[in-house]
Amino acid sequence: MNRHTRFFFFLFTLSSNLVFVWAKPLPIKGKLVVLSTVVDLEEGSERLVRKPPTDGHILSSSLSPDGQLLAFNFEHKPDDQGKKKNELRVLNLNTQDEMRLFSDPKGFDYGWSPDSKFLIYKRAIALFDVKIIQLDTFINWDLNISTVGFKGTGQLIWDKDGETITFPSGTAGTEDESGYYKIKLGEQRPVLITILPPKSSFEEISPDRTKVAFTYLLNGNPFIWDVKTQTIHQLAKVSRDAGLFFWSPDSQWVGAVLSSNWGKPEDIVAWDVQRGKRETLPVKGHGIYQWWHPQVEPPVDCEKIINARLGPGKKLTEIEMFK
Repeated sequence: MNRHTRFFFFLFTLSSNLVFVWAKPLPIKGKLVVLSTVVDLEEGSERLVRKPPTDGHILSSSLSPDGQLLAFNFEHKPDDQGKKKNELRVLNLNTQDEMRLFSDPKGFDYGWSPDSKFLIYKRAIALFDVKIIQLDTFINWDLNISTVGFKGTGQLIWDKDGETITFPSGTAGTEDESGYYKIKLGEQRPVLITILPPKSSFEEISPDRTKVAFTYLLNGNPFIWDVKTQTIHQLAKVSRDAGLFFWSPDSQWVGAVLSSNWGKPEDIVAWDVQRGKRETLPVKGHGIYQWWHPQVEPPVDCEKIINARLGPGKKLTEIEMFK
């Protein structure tokens, strides 16, 4: 399954925003963000950063690198005609002010800039049409990525250098020709980072871009693809299918959802990639997971980089944002 088709799979399988957490200290660092809950992996504690909505569901979320803002896909309850509406929103965790950015029936793919001041986004049903918005001014930039020979973009990852975007895509051929690509702001043609192995699903590239975790479709077991050597090794044997991978920021651990029945709470686990050690993480429930850790170094100046590489943007009106 190509990464850019997974979002629709998520929408189908996510049926609950419930997260069940118990206190269990773990020998791993960072926080696990799932929907509107943040779990401290070292303390085994949880923090609900937004009250559960009564008028819809949070389908996915992403905590900003500075830990102050939560971007999320919000799905309203169906209207009288059974139609659903999704919104891309941003919550300020300090003030609890919530910003509605865009509306679309199918939701959005999105990611944070390294300095937490911009979002890169596209509508989930759009193959490309990737844009950037500055949150305090609503100035918008079109990236104008070339679509020739590509099936579209998946999850959008804004690299720490502030000028490179990484994403999965398929080429205009078979499923076996899927890969991860990168492109610098202002350029039009993506560059291949690595192809992906055949019969893989739920692919997730590591933050250091040296490994890809994936599920082998024939047995549901988790594997690691080495980008440099183009070799595969099995991470573990599991009795239930592994999927929805998420990496620790240092690329030393990879988490996954283990499930044989999507209607029930899954086990969330993590493996030490080098040693194969497995830990069960203190969270259960449906969700798309993010492994978050505080920034170690000051971020780059993304506004300076964007203006230098893309030029002036366009300030959006409310009508343009919700058309």
